[in-house]
Amino acid sequence: MATLGNCYIGTTKLTQKSKRAVAEIRGIMESGSWFSAALASVPVYQIFFSPGVTKSAFETGINIREYDWEQYAKSMGAAPKVVRDRIRKTAEPMTWYTSGNENKFWRCVSEAAL
Repeated sequence: MATLGNCYIGTTKLTQKSKRAVAEIRGIMESGSWFSAALASVPVYQIFFSPGVTKSAFETGINIREYDWEQYAKSMGAAPKVVRDRIRKTAEPMTWYTSGNENKFWRCVSEAAL
């Protein structure tokens, strides 16, 4: 029995290859969460802890104002797309090698990653 997001296989047993793919996708999802968390902390470090930055409130205010927030937003928005693409690259081939309910499960995962 396996569940990935909204995709559920029920009582059908997965093959070893499918079990490895599920584990790989879960790893991708966990890595994506860690990556997003690390990416979210970049501005805090660059604004408040960069070498050469004085500790005055005025200087910090200037750093906040001049930070490239648009690029930061693009980076944060790209992280989930990268994760979905990696999930799809794992799930799509599984639709070729499986049949029955297992195939429906992998099609669901692959389509959910679009």
